[in-house]
Amino acid sequence: MKHFALPFACILATTSFALADPAITVRPATMRAAPSPKAKVLQTIPANADIDLSRCTESWCYVSWRNIFGYVPVNSVEAMPERRVYVPAPPPVVYAPGYWGGYWGPRPFGPGRYRHW
Repeated sequence: MKHFALPFACILATTSFALADPAITVRPATMRAAPSPKAKVLQTIPANADIDLSRCTESWCYVSWRNIFGYVPVNSVEAMPERRVYVPAPPPVVYAPGYWGGYWGPRPFGPGRYRHW
């Protein structure tokens, strides 16, 4: 049973980090060990840094940045909207007038269909 407990604990530990929401800092923020302005300073997060937001109260948010967890002031954090992936539209099919396989007029097929002509 000892051999089963360690891998299971590792799986639980890695899946708990996926519950955080992406956010950014709107100004440089000081990460502290507790939700208090007198708490120990852990690190300073620069402006526009991507952070993981776990939970917030009315004045402090519990976040992680570069694998360090702590509290930052709520006015320094902004939740990010969902990132949307831009997929460009396919190129339009060009119809060129000319002689195409027995008739005159616009080419009925997309470009490159009959390259041997």
